[in-house]
Amino acid sequence: MVRDLNFPVQILGIETQREPDGLAMSSRNVYLNEKERKAAICLWSALNEAKMGAENEGMNLAKAMTKALEIFKKEEMAKLDYLIAVEKNTFIELEGEKERMEFNGEAILLIAAFIGNTRLIDNIELNIGAGRNI
Repeated sequence: MVRDLNFPVQILGIETQREPDGLAMSSRNVYLNEKERKAAICLWSALNEAKMGAENEGMNLAKAMTKALEIFKKEEMAKLDYLIAVEKNTFIELEGEKERMEFNGEAILLIAAFIGNTRLIDNIELNIGAGRNI
């Protein structure tokens, strides 16, 4: 939007601030009880596994997302709202299995889930194709 509307604004992205166990710092975390707090780590675990799969094991985006879902679904207390991938610079969603399988470049994986009654969000940058020997 800044680029499209030519706003005189510079946007600087920074890393998500995290607790020592990887959970994204959020004011919403205070709504989690002890069991929910431990369960909430599944968001970061899922995203991190997808990143490792894409960048270290050469998985395409579709396979990395599948790996994230497998990790996420191990946590019974978590209810997925969405898991989507967007192109990093445009934030356009990479939809469809074929598009995700063929995508090469920088993407952001976004997740939202309910842990109990609390909705949490998180994200991670992926460099698809970085680990492939082409």
